[in-house]
Amino acid sequence: MKNKNSGFTLIELIAVVLMIGVVATIMGMSAVTVSSAKAQRCANSVDAMISKCRTDCLGRAGDVHLTISLDSKGNVQGDYYENGVISRTETIPASGVSVSYTTSTGTVALSDFPLTLSFARSTGGQNFQPDGISYCTAIKFTGGGKTISIKLVPSTGNHKLM
Repeated sequence: MKNKNSGFTLIELIAVVLMIGVVATIMGMSAVTVSSAKAQRCANSVDAMISKCRTDCLGRAGDVHLTISLDSKGNVQGDYYENGVISRTETIPASGVSVSYTTSTGTVALSDFPLTLSFARSTGGQNFQPDGISYCTAIKFTGGGKTISIKLVPSTGNHKLM
């Protein structure tokens, strides 16, 4: 008489658990990669917005500035102003990315207070923040465990993605 066991062997169970572990690891790494890629794209786009604002400040006679904020969906929004009127708006997808900036008075989350940047036409250096006493020295984008920064030099207006 044959004995029919309908269960799984220990080797089969170990193989299935290992396969589930490998798939879970790959999926986890993919999620981290996607979030850090979003942070990198967001930082690159904001760096380009700052370059455009600085160029416009140096080349135009009126009041030109850039306000960077978060919209209701968590996207980074850049509003270009010319003489007090919005001339252009750019929206950068940033879900899952935390954005903050540093001034001489401390670090501020972009979700709490927008960042305004303008540059002096004569020197290219950064003008004071709306508080009248501080300059922005860094903008940080964090996503997927990775932080990308834009370092700003207030006296010259230069900025560098790091």
